[in-house]
Amino acid sequence: MSFTGPIRKFSLGYQVLAAIILALLVGVWLGPNTKYLNPFAETFALSLRMFAIPYILFSVLHGLGSLTPKVAKQLAKKGIVILGVLWALIYALIYLLSLLIPAPLMSPVQLDTLAPVSVSQQLLGYLVPQNLFYDVTNNAAPSIATFAVLGGIAIMHLSDKEPLLGILEGINDVIDKIFTWIAIISPIGIFAHVAVAAGTLDIAQLKQIGFYFAGYLGITLSVVFYFLPTLICSVTSFRYTQVIQEFRTACVVAFATGVPIIAVPFIVRSLNKLAIDDPSFRNVAQTTIPLGLTFAQLGNYLILFFMLFISFYFRHPFTISEKILLPILTMPMSLGAPTVSVNALSFFVSKWAFPQGAYTLYLQTAALTNNLQVLLSVTAIFTFSLLVLLSYFGRLKVNLRKLAITWGGGFCCLCGLIWLAKGHFTLSDEYERIYGNLNIVSPVKAAFVPGEDRPDEGTLIRILRTGVLRVGVAMDEVPYSYRNKEGELVGYDIAFAYKLAEDLGVQLEFAPLHWNSIADELDHNQYDIGMSAILMDEERIERMDFTTSLNAQKNVLVVRADRKKEFREYDKVVHTADLKIGAEGHYAEVVKKTFSLSGDGPAGHAQRP
Repeated sequence: MSFTGPIRKFSLGYQVLAAIILALLVGVWLGPNTKYLNPFAETFALSLRMFAIPYILFSVLHGLGSLTPKVAKQLAKKGIVILGVLWALIYALIYLLSLLIPAPLMSPVQLDTLAPVSVSQQLLGYLVPQNLFYDVTNNAAPSIATFAVLGGIAIMHLSDKEPLLGILEGINDVIDKIFTWIAIISPIGIFAHVAVAAGTLDIAQLKQIGFYFAGYLGITLSVVFYFLPTLICSVTSFRYTQVIQEFRTACVVAFATGVPIIAVPFIVRSLNKLAIDDPSFRNVAQTTIPLGLTFAQLGNYLILFFMLFISFYFRHPFTISEKILLPILTMPMSLGAPTVSVNALSFFVSKWAFPQGAYTLYLQTAALTNNLQVLLSVTAIFTFSLLVLLSYFGRLKVNLRKLAITWGGGFCCLCGLIWLAKGHFTLSDEYERIYGNLNIVSPVKAAFVPGEDRPDEGTLIRILRTGVLRVGVAMDEVPYSYRNKEGELVGYDIAFAYKLAEDLGVQLEFAPLHWNSIADELDHNQYDIGMSAILMDEERIERMDFTTSLNAQKNVLVVRADRKKEFREYDKVVHTADLKIGAEGHYAEVVKKTFSLSGDGPAGHAQRP
């Protein structure tokens, strides 16, 4: 069997390739000025996304509805087996390439995390359609897929379904025609899209987390150029060069635009070249391609690789049970277009209480990874659609020995490359180098106790009577009191606490210190002394006794780099309307006094009345 059909000398694939090369040159030349091309790039991308969800909805409805229950059951069996192979492949590669990521350490500071959410509550919101029009408007692909499959099965069992099928087919023909028009002008849109990406590429960030991009690139390229082509060659009579040739146009166009839906006309064209003479071919093809768009977008599963990465990046190690649950939840959260990855990330960040910065980091890195994700997805959609069709019509010639040899050799080569590359990809981590390896050696035994009121008596009398020195600490003040990479409480103030307990000949207890109520906690004898780089100010000096100060520091505003000019002059800042400054602990009072702000805003913020 082979793909048949003429090859144009300067096909759309070559036009797109020329547009990409030219765009890269223009992007490097213009740099940030390529932002003026962004409206054209966004218009092109939005024109594609506009029809992505309707295509999935109406194509699945028409494709499934056109089948008989018997044919649909056979098709489902074939599709599930092939999907199982694709899912096993992507999970194996994700966990293999994740070996490039260093093991996560315990965070030395209290992270600004999001509140955990219920799995069932948010997961069902993605998967179960609640309002069809809302889901379409918000590109809720998983719930749209659920509705389309159920609707298609219902149409399948109707006795008089031809009029409805005619309407659905007409809608699909309209969408297909629109995609064809968009494909014709795609080189122009791709030029704008690639030029903007090249002009705004952050090389410094790429170097900083090179192992993440190396792993992402390794997964994508190995799947696109090795594992999926060899899978097709192992179960069909196609040659590797034939497979890559058919991949070419669909993958290049989708990669350049970052939108997989644009590959549909090219996938359809390739499948039609199979020349399978069967009256049900069209209906089966119309079902497999949209189902592939929904269930076989392997690029969406790379959100799992990102989660394994930020586990290290934000010092948020997963427990064993979380490691088991994470890939299970990834599957339903990855159905549909690439935009569902953003929704999936929002779910995962909330579920496991990651810092809010995880979401920002994903959006920043997506400028480099989104197109790779789409490239991987389109290749998987093509492979799924092709193999399901050939399997259904009995055209597969499975050679398990050939598949085992090619895939086994591929995984062995990847293991070798990972072993060679692992030492060359590191993330600069000053905490680990300077602070993470520090520990305290002392004969004094220490324990952690909850903060609770105790009887009022002389502090020294209580210490000698109980044989215990209780110290109030905050565990996120590097380098004064924090946790090292082993999770042990260390720091300058902690070392002083051990030394003081040793000199007094007593044991040591650490109790939680809260910045907004230190004086009250001392008054209620919750601890004998507070030791965590406590800020001295007039109000505290009136109620508390301090030792000689250890350090004097200047207060500064931390702002985005592109807004630093707005905050250079104090007189200009202090008169800024709607000024809102985030602060923690007693620094909130410093902000209020310095900038004459009120404390009526959200917790930890002061704002202009």
